[in-house]
Amino acid sequence: MFVTPEVNVNELLELMMSSDLGQSEIVSQKCKDACKHLARAMEEVQKEADRRQNWPPTIQRIYDSVLEMTTDAFARFDTIDDLKATQKQKNYLSVRLIMFIEVSMTTLQIIDTNIELRMANIQAETELQENKGEKNEDHNRSPTTEMEEC
Repeated sequence: MFVTPEVNVNELLELMMSSDLGQSEIVSQKCKDACKHLARAMEEVQKEADRRQNWPPTIQRIYDSVLEMTTDAFARFDTIDDLKATQKQKNYLSVRLIMFIEVSMTTLQIIDTNIELRMANIQAETELQENKGEKNEDHNRSPTTEMEEC
């Protein structure tokens, strides 16, 4: 399972809303740093593709859809500097994309965790059924059978 790096979106929002234009470069750099952290987390998600082979198709489609949207958001983030807009507008868009990416990464993590919990639950139920089966076999054995084994 992957861990999403923490991104301080509140700090980015506060910097973005400040009227000091000197903050613009700081916001821009913090957004780029946050995007790099999230990109590393995204790489970890993509490395774990083999874990998702046995997932139900519906969950796999949802997961793939969120993954695709997140990848698209990363691509859009890379084009922000090319926009014909003020630095404040670019920063605003950057923060919003970072927020979207962070929510998407959390969504991927929730789906992954939910599947892990379901698999653990299935495993526990299977073990419980096996244990019940063994106990039933012990109760069904006759004293003669037990003596023959000795």
